[in-house]
Amino acid sequence: MAKDNYKLKILSGDGDEATLKESIRHILDTTPLLAFATVDKESNKPHISNSYFGYSSSLQIITLTSPESNHSKNIENNPDVAVNVTNTMQLPASKKSGLELIGKMRRARGLEATKAYANYFKHMMLFMGQKPKKSDSGGGTSLSKMMTSRPYIVDVQIVKVLDEKRLPPDTSCVAEVQR
Repeated sequence: MAKDNYKLKILSGDGDEATLKESIRHILDTTPLLAFATVDKESNKPHISNSYFGYSSSLQIITLTSPESNHSKNIENNPDVAVNVTNTMQLPASKKSGLELIGKMRRARGLEATKAYANYFKHMMLFMGQKPKKSDSGGGTSLSKMMTSRPYIVDVQIVKVLDEKRLPPDTSCVAEVQR
């Protein structure tokens, strides 16, 4: 990934900006899947979605989805989202790592959409050569389905970093993202 185009204002926890950025980059680069939550306007109930993703050098998260999906409709009414990026294969005895992100999600359009597609595919190429395990369903996402989806961008505002390899065990660091 190119040079980071964002700064972090640490709000809580033990960690410096350089270590946090290294942790964020490592977690994003080693994780293909995230979960994000939106809120339904009518019922005021949460809706969670799993999605493959990419990211930009300014710490914007990119997902591809149909504008007709429930979460896309929810975003039109309320752009606030919560995002979790965690390697779901972590074992209880291993050193944990993951990100919790708070931000606003929007559909990318025009040149921004072209850049979003590029960042998405650049990230996903890291995982394309990996072979599925026997436990994987193997269904995957077809290229045609991907191409009918549209890029959505999460402008991350707050990041909570848990990285027991780089930060003290059982602690997290919270920072505000400044662009």
